[in-house]
Amino acid sequence: MLARDWNIVLTGSPQEMPVTSSIYLALGAHKGLHNVCGKTSLTDLIFLIQNSNVVISHDSVVAHLAAILGKRVIALFGPTSPDQFSPRGQRVDIILGEGECRGCFPHPICDQTQCKVMKSINPQRVIDIFSESD
Repeated sequence: MLARDWNIVLTGSPQEMPVTSSIYLALGAHKGLHNVCGKTSLTDLIFLIQNSNVVISHDSVVAHLAAILGKRVIALFGPTSPDQFSPRGQRVDIILGEGECRGCFPHPICDQTQCKVMKSINPQRVIDIFSESD
């Protein structure tokens, strides 16, 4: 992704900082990589989404806002069911994690911060779908 001079902006709540920090470190220092997790207001987030080509997000307000704004969305689902919670739009791709507890929300049977179903999503699959969006 970074080889194509893309700008990647990692967002999230302050509670998601460990996740975005690990992604940031895994991708390595690059001028186009920005981690603003815990540092954005809703207005900032909407601005970032409006100026994005593709939004990759777990099932959250980010995915739904991006779909409403007509952006290309790659939505990752683990403990929630896309049948109930999927963002709606013509430019939405859904990636489902694997595991017997998939779709357990709103009655999770595991620690949601360590969700095995979300962790089962292969990053290469996300990259492949992302690459199709060029």
